[in-house]
Order: sequence, then C-alpha cells, then structure tokens
Amino acid sequence: MDGLYGDLTVEELRERCTGWDRAALLADFDRLRDYRSAADWNALVRVCEALALIGWGDREPVEAFAERWINGSFYTRLHDVRFRAVAGTAHGWSRRGDTFLVDGGPGNVDPSVTTLHSQRIPLAKNPVRLVRSGNYQIEAGQFVDELARLRGLLDERLARPYGPGFGYLGIRLLFSLPNGGPGLGMEYFHDQIGPPTAPDAKPFLRPRMELGRLTRRRGEVVLTVERHYTDAEARAGLDRQKQDFAVDLTSTLDGLATKLRRKAPDYRLDELRADLDTILDEWSA
Repeated sequence: MDGLYGDLTVEELRERCTGWDRAALLADFDRLRDYRSAADWNALVRVCEALALIGWGDREPVEAFAERWINGSFYTRLHDVRFRAVAGTAHGWSRRGDTFLVDGGPGNVDPSVTTLHSQRIPLAKNPVRLVRSGNYQIEAGQFVDELARLRGLLDERLARPYGPGFGYLGIRLLFSLPNGGPGLGMEYFHDQIGPPTAPDAKPFLRPRMELGRLTRRRGEVVLTVERHYTDAEARAGLDRQKQDFAVDLTSTLDGLATKLRRKAPDYRLDELRADLDTILDEWSA
C-alpha cells in the first residue's frame, strides 16, 4: 500500500487499490479515526476513499468530510450515509501559518500540510436533499416538522446508488416571515397581483419553483431548486401542504429528467422516482 497517503488523484487511487487488503485498510482506519493532526486527517481521507472503492465489508461505511464555514473556520468529521456525524470525530481547526492545528489540542503540526482534504469518492447517499430557511411563519410549524420527518425517511431509504451520472437534487425551502418584527418581516409573492401597496413586511416577487442549472460541486453533478412559500401557503393546512409538496417533488423530477436527458448521463431516474413515490405515499398517509 505504498503511496496510499500521498496526494494521489482518484484515477491513481483506483489503479493502486486493486489487490489491497481490506483488513489492513480497516486497521489503518481504526488507528487514524481519532486523528489529532492535519497529516493524520488527510491520511484518513485516503483510507476512506480506498474503502469506498473496494468495499467496507461488514463495517458500516463512513465518509470523511472537510469544509470551510462562512466564518472562515475549518471543520472536519466522519459521517455515515444518513449524514449523521460519527461520535468523537468532529473537530474544528485553527490556522498556524500555512498549516492547521486541531482545536483543543494537543496536536501535531506538520508545516508541509497546507490543505485539509475531503473525500472525493462519495458514498451512495440520499439524492433528494431538503433544506429550509431558518425562519418561517408560526402557522407553518407543523408542516416544517413533517418536512423534517420526510428528510429522515429520504436519508434512510434512498441511500443506495442510482448511477454515476448525477449526484443529488438540493431543494431549498424558503418561507415568508410577515410577522418577523421591524426590519425582519419579509413575504414572498408569486405574481404582481399579490403584493399589497403598503405591506407591513418587505415584499419579494419570486417564482413558486425556481430550477437552477446542472453544476459540479465536490466532484458531483448537482441541481439546486428553490421553493418560495407565500404566507397564504403557510396557512393552507397540513393536508393541503403535504399534497402540494408531493406535486412539487414530482414536477422537480420532471425538470431534472429534461436536464439529464440533454447530458445523456448514466443515471436510473425511473428507479429513483419509483422509490420516492413509495416514500411519499407513506409520508402523506
């Protein structure tokens, strides 16, 4: 396994991992999972990538993930296919010149390590990912709870491969906040007829559904969608809200199918649609 911990490309890693011993890789994983240096973290990333290629055997697969937050801080963690962090593996980092020192120490500093790597060979995870704005109308609270339950079902049931041609569909749910208080109130409208002439909240004219473009993010092809909720939609009642959202997901998959057809990727969208329909029937019942 010479060279495993170097800066190998994905292609080089695929070539070299043929014939590697899984037991030896798992032993290295166990040794490195309590990483306390940037060098050990980067080595752990390569071990996880190699195991993603040859298989984890009886072990539950995990993924090594590094990111830089909006405040400029660096964080690393291991998470499973349901995006749950593995206990004890999440750490923040401080810059030390061109390298990194794990927060809380003690940790070793290696000046030659100038980057915290992140796994480039992702595990098969849920390709329909729901996120929402932080604020929402009080009236939408029950619906927001149901969306969180749906996200859990999707993470659990859709964590399987559908093909290499597409990564995931990111659906961002943006809610109005007309009662947000001075300076915070905002409300979405879908057409020019909706906004009042003297609103208490700042009006924003946005389409109901806004599909983005296919882009590449962290090596995966992704599509992002924004769904803007009016105040009236937040008051529509839970049954109507769930029915409408199921329709939203179906139309979103139709839009994804059109975009993927142009690129002709290897992706089994019909299988994803069938699995999603089963989950939506359970969720809507």
